Formats: sequence, structure tokens, C-alpha cells
Amino acid sequence: MNAPDEFSRYYTDLLEGTYDCVDRMVLNAYFGPGQTGGGLRSWWRLLRGDDSDLDDAHLREMAGTFSRRLHAFCAKRGIALIEAQAGERKHELAEPYLPADPKFCGLFLVVSGNAPAPLFTLSKSGNCFVEGSDFDAVNRLGWRLNRARAIGRLREVCERWIYSSCLIFALTREEQERSCFAYQYSVFQLELSRNLLFRRGATMNEVYQKLIDRTRLPLDVKQLKTIFGHSHRPHHKTTRGRKPPQLVKAVQAPSYHLTVFKVQWGNLTLKIYDKGERVLRIEVVVHNAKDLRCGKVLEKLPLLLERMRDMLVRFLNTVQLAHISFLDEGAFERWGEPTTRGTRRLAGIDLNKARNRRVLDAVVGLSTQPDGFTLAQLAHMVRARTGWTTKKYSTRSAAYDLLKLRGKKLVHRVKHSRRYCTDPRGLRTMCAYLVLREKVIKPLLAGVVRPLGRPPKNVSLLDKHYVALREQLHRTFDTIGLAA
Repeated sequence: MNAPDEFSRYYTDLLEGTYDCVDRMVLNAYFGPGQTGGGLRSWWRLLRGDDSDLDDAHLREMAGTFSRRLHAFCAKRGIALIEAQAGERKHELAEPYLPADPKFCGLFLVVSGNAPAPLFTLSKSGNCFVEGSDFDAVNRLGWRLNRARAIGRLREVCERWIYSSCLIFALTREEQERSCFAYQYSVFQLELSRNLLFRRGATMNEVYQKLIDRTRLPLDVKQLKTIFGHSHRPHHKTTRGRKPPQLVKAVQAPSYHLTVFKVQWGNLTLKIYDKGERVLRIEVVVHNAKDLRCGKVLEKLPLLLERMRDMLVRFLNTVQLAHISFLDEGAFERWGEPTTRGTRRLAGIDLNKARNRRVLDAVVGLSTQPDGFTLAQLAHMVRARTGWTTKKYSTRSAAYDLLKLRGKKLVHRVKHSRRYCTDPRGLRTMCAYLVLREKVIKPLLAGVVRPLGRPPKNVSLLDKHYVALREQLHRTFDTIGLAA
């Protein structure tokens, strides 16, 4: 079943249920022998008897025949045909053409492009479960994709139409059988989400906004987008004597404050956003399955989903550690003390030095990277935050600083690789330091040394706390004789 995570476990009393779901899947169909010159020549001999006419002219003739037949078929049946450009998402182009009749079965759109494009897409956009009592059944339904039997069923869905509605325009049934033409399938894109259904929409909104406010700085989330609505989230209260609500599908309407918390690393995207009235969705998006580095043929689908599920759990655990951080007694003092690794003596981490502070900031910012980070990425992150040159802070400098963090057990090396990951307890301590420094010490000292101006019209609760602490600091400075 679904692997537990720290974020869901922390808020379990506020949740009505949770479920995992594969939201979108894009498969590529390809002809295996056609990927190599020798394979194409062997297939051509089966099709034509020999390869004497295997040249550019005959290949162009076959492509032209396919194009003319396809255009004639679409014009006769009234089927739309779109010429897609590079970079366009094919499933988004197809959404306006989806048949309204739920019983429709057949070809309704042809998307043509010069580059290889997905031939099969499973997509559910804008839908989520928002009521119900048996979310374990939903989890069991989604878990079926991890079984080997699901691969055969997906292949059957593809082959139900691809030979009769696509390949038939290039090769007749007799030619397909004579040449043993058969498609193979690979996974191109995947989306996996974990959906947390809160009992009340107002509670979900409060939890999510606090999460964004507390983790945006330490996790270096630059892509934060808010779509402003106009309604308040409704409360959910079960009336006595009524049956519990059943599972239903609801279409998202942009009538609430919808916020997207997004972290992207290359072709991998991790994001959290509120969906519907009471659903908080945590999503892993793989824009190219090759980046998962475990193969992308259809038979690897269970392994791909397992890797994505591990990323989702690590992402939630990292967010939770940054969200609820703490400092144990004597943490900073122990950081400043020297350590040893083997026979080598290492210096401590002096937080009074700007370089050490920048390295901590960069490590926390890289903590959400799914497969860990490298020395080069750490050096690049430090230079991006400080404006230093490569000569001032190189990869060797990052290796020395990372060695000190490993000595304090804040970072560990991933087995059988040259990548590094943050330790959960160390990450929580580093996030607590960042919150203490950026949201407590800096604002208070800035307010103490500067005179108070005209207060704003709308004062947040956090600003009220700052004012109260500032007044207490003034009294404390007067008592101990410290000039502010």
C-alpha cells in the first residue's frame, strides 16, 4: 500500500482521508526494428521481398501515401487534423476536441508533428475526489498499476486502435502480417499525486498558507503562483442522522484562492497546491521518464511509479522538516567544535562567517532535489546566492565545506554515487537556524536600532508579535545597560 510520510502523519487528526493517484500518463509507440539500419533493412525484405528498392525515394513515397490517405479519411469523416508545433503539449491541444458523449468510441482528432510525439495519452485534468468514506478502495484501485497485469491491459488499450486507426493508412492488414510489423511502447511522461482531504476547507487553507510562509525561504522556492478567487472556503460538517457522503468527482472551479507551491529540477517537478474545496494535492511530475534512470519501456512502469512514490515521500518529509523545525540544546555550540573523520581533523562550522551561512542556505535549498545534489551543484548554488566568482568559490571549496557538514552528520553521501543528501535531523536543525536568523533575530534587531514610523493600516499577527518583542527588548536593554 501507500508509503507513509511525515507530513500526512503530523496532520492525520485533521484529515478525512488520503489517496494516491496516477493523474496522467503519456506513452510513446515505436517500431523496434526501425531504430537501427539493419533492423529496417530486414523488415523491408519481409515487406517487399528484397531490399533493392530501399532508398529515399521509396521511403518518401510511403510517407506521402500515408499523408494523403490520412487527410482524405479525416476530410470524409469530419475529423479534425492539427499540425502541432515544437514545444506544444499535445494533450492540451486535444482537450477542446474531446467528445461530449461518454459512450463515444473511435478516432476524434489527429495531431501531426515533425518531431516524435506521444501516440497515446491518459489524462484526467481538473477532477479530484472530495467526498467519501472508503479511500482505501481508491488507493487499492490506483495500486493496480504497480502490478504486471496492468502492463498487459495498457498494451491491449493501445493495440485496440493503433493498428486499425493509425497504421492502416500506411500498411494494409496483409502487409502488417507479412512483415511482422508490431509496435513497442515506452513511458514518456508521468504524473503521480498524493491527495489529502481535510475535514474543513478553512483548516486546510490555514495549514497550507503557514507551510508556504515557513518553507519558502529555507527551501528556496522561487516559483510561487497565486490565482486570486472571490469566495471563502465552505465548512464541512456532517449532520447527524444522514448517511456519510459517497465518493464523487468534482470539477475544479477557480472560485477560491488557489496557490501552487512548485520546485523544479530539470525534467522533474515537485509541487503542492490546493485543489477543490478541501483537497491538498502533492504531485510529482516527470516530463521525461529518462531522467528517472531506471529504463522507460512499458514493462518498467511499476519501477517508475515506485521511484516517483519515493520522491514524493522524500519531498513531503523534507517539507515537514522545514515546516516544523526545532533546535535542541547546545546545537550551535556543537557545530563550532572541531570533528574528526578517520584520522583527519576537521574544523567546526562557525556561523559568524558569511561563507558558512551561505553554504547552509544552499544545502537547505538543494534538499528537495529528488536524487540528492553534487559538489558542482552546491558550488553553483553558493555562487548564485553570493555573486562570487568561480575563482573565489570553486568545487574544491564546496568539497571542503561539505566535508565539515558530513563531520557534523548534517549531510550524508548516497551509496554507490557521488551525490549527497541531507540528514533529516540535520535538515530540521538547519531550517530552525534559518527561521531563527531570518524571521526572529534580523527583524527584531532592525526594529530595535531604527525608530518606529507610522504604523500601517493593516497589521498582521506576526507584526504584532514583533512589536511586542521589540518593546520587551527595549526594557531589557535598559535594565542591563545596553545602548540600542
